[in-house]
Amino acid sequence: MKETSLPASMGGLDLYNHKELAQEEYRNSCSATGPLLLVISEQKRERMYECLAEAANIRKDLKVQKRKHQKERADIMRDQASDNIKLAVDLAKEKGASSLLGVLPIEEFGFFLHNGAF
Repeated sequence: MKETSLPASMGGLDLYNHKELAQEEYRNSCSATGPLLLVISEQKRERMYECLAEAANIRKDLKVQKRKHQKERADIMRDQASDNIKLAVDLAKEKGASSLLGVLPIEEFGFFLHNGAF
């Protein structure tokens, strides 16, 4: 995982290599939908809501695990980085710093952003 693949809130750019993530995301998808698959294949409607709740809990756990893994990778990357990169990552992690990456300027509100502005 490179610095660019970290979330913006961790100093990255949210640019992922989908080839690297495909297998992990497929396993996560299978584990999250597994309970529902059983209920659908058995045609047991009475267990549907129970399985929906179970699937939601699994998705929540997977999200927590993913965030923990990202935090570990960010810490490893930071430990190996030069002082200039550490400073840049710390600044990028400041509250509101990731807003530029997550929003688009809206012309009707008077926000104009183009390549020349950088």
